[in-house]
Amino acid sequence: IKPKEPAEAVKTFKLAPGYKLELAASEPAIRSPVAVDFDEDGRMYVAEFPEYNQQGNPKFKERGAIKLLEDTKGTGVYDKVTTFADNIDSPVALACWDGGLFVGSVPHIYYLKDTIGSGKADLRKIIYTGFARDKAGEAMLNSFRWGLDNRFHVSTSAAGGMVKNAHAKTSYNVKGLGFLFDPASLKFELIAGSGQHGMSMDDWGRKFTCDNSNPCH
Repeated sequence: IKPKEPAEAVKTFKLAPGYKLELAASEPAIRSPVAVDFDEDGRMYVAEFPEYNQQGNPKFKERGAIKLLEDTKGTGVYDKVTTFADNIDSPVALACWDGGLFVGSVPHIYYLKDTIGSGKADLRKIIYTGFARDKAGEAMLNSFRWGLDNRFHVSTSAAGGMVKNAHAKTSYNVKGLGFLFDPASLKFELIAGSGQHGMSMDDWGRKFTCDNSNPCH
């Protein structure tokens, strides 16, 4: 199958009756997107993960980034692109909070924020640390989701790690477990459940996760 330009690729989708598909952003504005979130102004933040599967290409030296996309004309197309944060090691998840972003980047969860209105993060703070790396880059922490308990829910997957608050001494093994954290107090809790990459929650707080061995559960 020959590759198509983004606008032509949209035309190849077959949609169920009543649905409509529009192109909002594409290469070269973004590359290797793996996670997105939207702030209170409708701006879109994208985690770019070009390092995926470095195991297959050890000579690959590029690093991930967080892009900020804005629709300045009200057309539904993101026409302005800013590199919110660069040189991010394997960013796999993000979530907007209090004017900034929590970003999962092994071995840390960072908090990034633009405090001067430049469109770029001038604050980069480690909140939690100790998450382990997967050689192929596909079984690490992922999928930040806001829960009914007013906490962020995170999947940790098979890579696991000995995780702690950046200012604490005690670490906890998160392998095969879920990770919850309160963005206000920064207290965290471990619960049952994990997923290789991909987790969402419904209106009743039920979780749906995906992995290679058991695609969705």
